[in-house]
Amino acid sequence: MERPRPRRVPLLLVAAFALLTAGIAWVGWLMYVHDREQDLEAAREQLWAVSNLKVQELSRWRQERLGNARVLAQSPLNSLAVAPYLAGRADASAEEGILAWMRSRMESYGYSGAVLLDLAGAVRLTTGAVDGQPDAEGLAALSEARERREPVFTRIHRSDGSSIHMGIAVPLLASPSHSVPPPLVGMLLLVLEPETHIYPLIEAWPGSSETAETLIVRQEGEDVVFLNDLRFRPGAALTLRASIGAEDLPAAMAARGHTGLVEGRDYRGVPVLAAIQGVPGFPWLLVAKVDQAEVLASLRARLWLLGGLIIALILLVGALVLLAWKRWETEAMRSERAVEQRLIESERRFRETLENVDLIALELDREGRVTFCNDHLLRLTGWTRDEVIGRDWFETFIPAGQRTELRRTFDDAMCLGTLPAHHENPIVTRTGELRQVRWNNILLRSPGGSVTGAASIAEDVTDHRRAAEELRVSEERLRAFFESDVVGTLLGDIHGGIEQANDEFLRIVGYTREDLESGRLRWTDLTPAEFLPIDWEHVREAQERGACTPYEKQYLRKDGSRIWVLVGYILHGPKRQHSVAFILDLTKAKEAEAANLELQQQLTQAQKMESIGRLAGGVAHDFNNMLQVILGYGDMLRAELPPSEGDEREAVDQILAAASRAKELTSRLLAFGRKQVLSIRHTDLGDVVRGIEPMLRRIIGEDIRVVLRGEPGLWPVAADPSQMDQVLLNLAVNARDAMPRGGTLSIETANVVLDEAHAATHVSESPGDHVLLAVGDTGCGMDEETRRHIFEPFFTTKGSGGTGLGLATVYGIVKQHGGHIWVYSEAGRGTTFKIYLPRAAGEAGASAAPLPAGAPLPAQGEVILVVEDNDQVREITRRMLEHQGYVLLLAGDAGEALRLAQEQGRIDLLLTDVILPGQSGRDLFEALTARRPGLRVLYMSGYSGTVIAHHGILDEATHFVQKPFTRDGLLHAVQRALAG
Repeated sequence: MERPRPRRVPLLLVAAFALLTAGIAWVGWLMYVHDREQDLEAAREQLWAVSNLKVQELSRWRQERLGNARVLAQSPLNSLAVAPYLAGRADASAEEGILAWMRSRMESYGYSGAVLLDLAGAVRLTTGAVDGQPDAEGLAALSEARERREPVFTRIHRSDGSSIHMGIAVPLLASPSHSVPPPLVGMLLLVLEPETHIYPLIEAWPGSSETAETLIVRQEGEDVVFLNDLRFRPGAALTLRASIGAEDLPAAMAARGHTGLVEGRDYRGVPVLAAIQGVPGFPWLLVAKVDQAEVLASLRARLWLLGGLIIALILLVGALVLLAWKRWETEAMRSERAVEQRLIESERRFRETLENVDLIALELDREGRVTFCNDHLLRLTGWTRDEVIGRDWFETFIPAGQRTELRRTFDDAMCLGTLPAHHENPIVTRTGELRQVRWNNILLRSPGGSVTGAASIAEDVTDHRRAAEELRVSEERLRAFFESDVVGTLLGDIHGGIEQANDEFLRIVGYTREDLESGRLRWTDLTPAEFLPIDWEHVREAQERGACTPYEKQYLRKDGSRIWVLVGYILHGPKRQHSVAFILDLTKAKEAEAANLELQQQLTQAQKMESIGRLAGGVAHDFNNMLQVILGYGDMLRAELPPSEGDEREAVDQILAAASRAKELTSRLLAFGRKQVLSIRHTDLGDVVRGIEPMLRRIIGEDIRVVLRGEPGLWPVAADPSQMDQVLLNLAVNARDAMPRGGTLSIETANVVLDEAHAATHVSESPGDHVLLAVGDTGCGMDEETRRHIFEPFFTTKGSGGTGLGLATVYGIVKQHGGHIWVYSEAGRGTTFKIYLPRAAGEAGASAAPLPAGAPLPAQGEVILVVEDNDQVREITRRMLEHQGYVLLLAGDAGEALRLAQEQGRIDLLLTDVILPGQSGRDLFEALTARRPGLRVLYMSGYSGTVIAHHGILDEATHFVQKPFTRDGLLHAVQRALAG
């Protein structure tokens, strides 16, 4: 049948021309991008190489300078000439010699000036471009070098309008010296000019470039400062600044922490490539940069040539497409009939031979559309024939991840006339299931030999592949388990032989694989003799059951040491003669068990100390109420006795003295129970140690050497300095008693960060920043039993000579400050107490103001509401205040106080106990101030309960008087509270 000439063919040729044109343009664009990236990459490599070179040169220069400075610091001349001169023991000729030495060092090392200073910081000699006192930068470097006893560089700076310079501060040390560290003799400040020494290293650029340069910068606050002159901005050193927030400026990027290769805009606003690195040992950031325009200059020239070539190729393709179109017109008319006949024949052949075969049969045209498929494909995929015929095979049946690759292979086959005979890929069914298919392919050709499509026969291998994959995974799992380092695994026999073992088993027993392969390694040889009966008992169990119950035993390692292991195995094979054994190393488990036991002991001890502390605090509080009555009446009785009654006054004095000693005892019990009132402020423990050192030396005697070790820059802690003095005194006295024949007392302070691992092994400790106070001695030490009871009150090893409250007081003070104390000691090896106090955060609470001096003033008719549940304390308080002329209202609890307040017109002051039946003193005060704004309050207590103080720290502006108090102490506190 004659058909009209298809009108779609020219459109296809036009599309082909468009695709080829686009392809040529795309290739041209890729070439441009490739060349551009190559040029940029070459520039980046050069920049990074230059940057590395500059950093290495600066680092080498720094090391050379430090080496020269260390030679000067340890020069024998320091002891022979400089020290006598600075001490005023040398004659005038020594000064000339030292000046000559200084000038020779300047000339040898290229310094422009030098300053010699004594240990008081006074300038003794100058030479070169230095005149007078060093500037602020020099003084700062001298101070740091003196502290560290190491040479220290100053910053690059300009002072008093002078030229740009920097220096190096050198501590002059006595040499030779047997002391560690050696004593300082004096300080030397050497001045050098960066323009001579540093800038040439920075500004030199290898090769020729019109825009490349190297610069160094440093961060100052929110700015970045350029330290050297710039190629396009002379005089920029130390004058040019930029904001650290400048987004595209490479120097600002460096200050924000960027390193490596970056793109941005430099100080001129020009796009540049830059390499950023830090300079080791200096607070400098080095930037090597070059303009992007210079890097891409050659690319622009090549771009014109590439554009011309692309246009020529496009014209050539257009001509070839036009010629192909003409030839195709002629050929299509002649072969159309033959093609149709071939298609009919192909269809008949496929239908006859493949329609009912139990394989997939498929035919595609040149565009990849389905022209034939058999029923097996339809059953496998779930589609109908009408839905499949004419569909794009790749879009319908190929998973998206492989679609592009398979389409490209098919298109290449249609163009080149070659198709892989066999391949395998998944196809997608209508329900989305993936089926793995193995294909056998042929090309379909027209009678003229041109490719018209492809036909394939395929087999569904999904189930086979799945079974093979499951087998492979199973084998890999078994192999991974056997070869893992989780548990030791071996294959052996019940007679002691080992056929195969993994690396973990070899690690456990300490043998090598060569030992295993040689046959020398047998599990019976690994087992100590006392465990062999247990082994054979479990072998018999395994022969009966097929497996043994896992059990613990020991192994002998190759080095002779013993380790605990957990062993389990199964028997298999004829007569169950072969085994698969699993061995677990119990070393860490045993260590963890011991660590848990230690932690349990710590927890038990901490709970016991806490219980004793609560008991001690409660007893002290009640005892203070009794002492208040004794001291109050005794104080009033003594005041009323005339001087003529000498015997009676002496008896009263003895009563008051005994009560005062009892008061000190209750104070110690309150310290242990963490219920004393503290005056907290930010405290430097180093200052506390240095302040009490003279007293410690007097107390412990001349036969004990005191060594102080303090870390500089100690963090502050929130502490009561007087209580810290008490801690050091108690520990020093304890150390003195442990060293009756003399020894060394060491006190160390340092910043420490306690991590999670440390906290996990120390009950009640929490991780974070702490300050360590360590007090150690070289005395007799203590055994474990003594160490467990050392902080308990009234426990003493000194017989009748000790009270047993010294270390208990230390323990209470440390705990009340939120810290922790640990003791490390062995009999005959000394003792060390380590105290960890948390680093202070925020401001410390205010402590109570000092009491007024002098005698108490008479009352002016003020009305005081006294609330105290103890009858005797309330009565003595009444007598003390009425004797001074105050008008009193007395109440035994908060309810009675509220009733009196409703009936009384005027109340100037509320004097209340902190702890009251049913309601606290603080709650009572808040209830009264709701009705009487401006009412003053004075709290009293035997200890500082939670209302007055939180963790022993007084709230700001809270008036408080501690029981037991004297008459004058109470009156002064009342006057202070009334005064506001």
